[in-house]
Amino acid sequence: MPAAGGAQTRAPEAVTHLGARSPSSVRPFVWASVGGGAVASAVFAWFVFGGRFDLLAPDIPLSGFYEAQARSLLHGHWDASAGAFLFERFKIGGRYYTYFGPWPAILRMPFVLFTHSLDGRLARLSLFVAFVAFLVAVSAVSWSVWRLVRGDARPGRTALVAQAGFVLVVGCGSPVLFLGARAWVYYEACMWAAALTMWSVWFLLRYLSAPTGRDLVGASVTTALALQSRPSIALVGVVGLAVVTGVQLAHRVRARRFTRVIAGFAGVGDDVVARRWWPTAIATATPVVLYLAVGYAKFGSLLGVPFDTQDKLLRIPERPLVLAHTGNSNMGLDYVPTNLLQYLRPDGVRFSALFPWITFAGPARVIGDVPREPTSPTASLVATTVLLVVLAVLGVVLVVRARHAGSPLVVTRLLLLGGVVAFLATATLANAAQRYEVDLMPFLVVAAGAGLWGTRWPPARSTGRRVIVAGLVVLGAWSLAANGALTLTYQRLYSPFTGSGARADFTELQLDVADRLGIDPGLHVRQVDKVPKPSGDEQDVRAPLGHYLVVGDCDSVRIGDGRDWNPLDGADRALCERLLGAASTSSSAG
Repeated sequence: MPAAGGAQTRAPEAVTHLGARSPSSVRPFVWASVGGGAVASAVFAWFVFGGRFDLLAPDIPLSGFYEAQARSLLHGHWDASAGAFLFERFKIGGRYYTYFGPWPAILRMPFVLFTHSLDGRLARLSLFVAFVAFLVAVSAVSWSVWRLVRGDARPGRTALVAQAGFVLVVGCGSPVLFLGARAWVYYEACMWAAALTMWSVWFLLRYLSAPTGRDLVGASVTTALALQSRPSIALVGVVGLAVVTGVQLAHRVRARRFTRVIAGFAGVGDDVVARRWWPTAIATATPVVLYLAVGYAKFGSLLGVPFDTQDKLLRIPERPLVLAHTGNSNMGLDYVPTNLLQYLRPDGVRFSALFPWITFAGPARVIGDVPREPTSPTASLVATTVLLVVLAVLGVVLVVRARHAGSPLVVTRLLLLGGVVAFLATATLANAAQRYEVDLMPFLVVAAGAGLWGTRWPPARSTGRRVIVAGLVVLGAWSLAANGALTLTYQRLYSPFTGSGARADFTELQLDVADRLGIDPGLHVRQVDKVPKPSGDEQDVRAPLGHYLVVGDCDSVRIGDGRDWNPLDGADRALCERLLGAASTSSSAG
C-alpha cells in the first residue's frame, strides 16, 4: 500500500501479519522465548532475592515507599508521615509527598488494605514480576518484527536459538539486570516503567501495521501506567501516539504537504493516516492528562517538581548549586554532552585483578562548567551491552533505508524516534546513573530486533555464517559477563546501605579467589588516622572507586564508591591486615 508520500512503505501483506491471528509458527517461537526467558529470570531472581528463597525479605531503607503511598491513597490523600519517604520527601505546607508515580503503589493496595506485616517486603517480588512482564513484552515485540520481515514463515532451528539468546541477552546482558541489584523504590520504578513501555511499543507496532481500536486502547493504557511509574522512558509511547494524532489531524484539515513529510519520515502508512483523528487524540491525551493531574494533586503544579522543597536532600552541598543553575528543575540541556559521553563512551568499564574481574571505570570528563549532582558508579552501554548495540546499528541502517527499499520495517521508525526522545530526556538530568540506561532499552530492543531478523545473513553452513555466529556468541557472552559483574559488584560493594557484613564478606571472597589463582590483587589501600573530610570541587575524586581506607590501628575499614568512604561492616582485624598486606601501594599515615 502506498504511503502518504506516495512511496511504498511496506509489503501489502504486512497489514495482515500483525493484525490477523498469529500463524501456527508462533508456537516454536514462544517456546524459544520461554527458554531464554527462564534462564534470564533465574539469574535476575538470584540477584533480586539476594541468593535466598525469602521472597519477602525487606531491603531497607528504600523498599517501603509504595506501601506508604498505597495506604495514603486508600485514605484519600497523597501525603504520608514525615519518615515514610525518608530523604526523598517533599515538604509542602507541613505535609510530606514523594515524586514516585502511584502505579506500583496501586498494585500493593490489596495487601496493605488488610495488613501492615508486608510493609517494605513486597519490593523484591514486585521487581521480579515486572522483569518477567518485561521479557514477555520483549518476546512479543521480537515476534512482531519477525512477522513484519518474514511474514508467516516458520522459524527454523537457527532462528529459534537466536530468539532464545536474544531474550536472554536483553534480560541479563543489558542494564535491565542491574535493576535487580537492590530492591529499592528507584529500581522498581524503572523496572515497571520499562515493562509497561515495552508493552506500549508492542501495541503501537501492531497499530502502525494494521490499525485497530483495541491496539490503540492498549497503547494508551500501557503508556499511562508507564508514566505513573517513571515518566522519561514512557515518552516512547507519548511520542508515538502524539505523532500519529498530528498526522491524522493534518490529513483531516488537508495539510497534504505536512502529512506527506511527517508520515514519510515517521513511517506512518495511509491506512493509519486515513483513520479518524479524535480517537487517537483521546488515546494520546489520556496518559498525559492523568500524569499532569497526579502532579497537580501532589505539588499544586501541572509542570515541574518543586525540588527546593525536598528539605533533606538540600543538605547535599551540590543540590542548591544545581537547582540554582537549572531554575529548580534539576535538569538542563547543558548536562546532555557529559551524560551521553558517560553512557556511550567505549571505555566505560575496566578490567580488575579482583573477582569478578570487570568493574566500573571512572566518571566521564565533565563537559562545560556546570554543577552536577553526585554520580553513582556508572558504566556505558557501548562497553557493556555490546551485542544489542551491534544489532541495533544494523537495524537502524535497515530502518533508515526501509522507505526507499519498500521494507515493512518502516513502521518501526516512529518507535525508534520515541526511544531517542526518551533517552535524550534522561540525558538532561543533572547526574548519571546505571539504572537510567534502561531508558534506552525500547530503542535497543526494536532496533536490535530489526537488525537480527531483517539482515540478510550468509547462507547456512557457509564460512561467513560460522564466523558471524561465532562473533555474535562472543559479543553475547561478553554482554552477559559484563552486566553480571557490574550488578554483583555494585550490589555487594558499592551500593549505599549495604549492611550485615556484605562488603566484608565479598572482599574476603575476592581475596580468596585472587590467592587461589595466584594473582596479585593490586589493591589501593591507604592507612590514615581518621576519615578525611571531602575537599575540592570534584565530588567523584573524594573517595576513589574501589580504593580502601584503613582508619587507625585497624579501628575500621572503608571502601570508596567514587564519592563516600563506605564502611566494611563486620571487617575484623584479620581482614584489615590482609588488605594492608595485599596493597599494591605503600601505606601512609594521614
